Amino acid sequence: MAQPLTFILVSPEKELARVPASSVTLPGAEGELTAMPGHAPFVTLLRPGYVYVRGNAEEQVYAVLGGFSEIASDTVSVLADEAHLLDDLERDILDRKLEMQHDRLDLQDPEAILKQVQYLSDLRTMAKRL
Repeated sequence: MAQPLTFILVSPEKELARVPASSVTLPGAEGELTAMPGHAPFVTLLRPGYVYVRGNAEEQVYAVLGGFSEIASDTVSVLADEAHLLDDLERDILDRKLEMQHDRLDLQDPEAILKQVQYLSDLRTMAKRL
């Protein structure tokens, strides 16, 4: 049997998790992806979304609001712009992020519009779960 992954989640404030995991599902920039022991090395940007960390018999869920992840055969490291244990995430946090992002929407920059709209969409999707 393969050794478990080590999942590490760090936000600017602190390290939120360092736990063994059988799999980790991430909201990658190009879509959701799942890492398991023996995964090929990979680096991805993260969109706002949920990180699912599966252990022996339980699952931990974290909310991330961007950042990036580095996956190796035995480690998944997430460096999040902002992260919360799902149980600690309050709806007003997402509401404030939505308002801030909406205020930043720059309709004069066509290249930025798609990224900004995707970010807003990801935040709205996250808020539906709360």
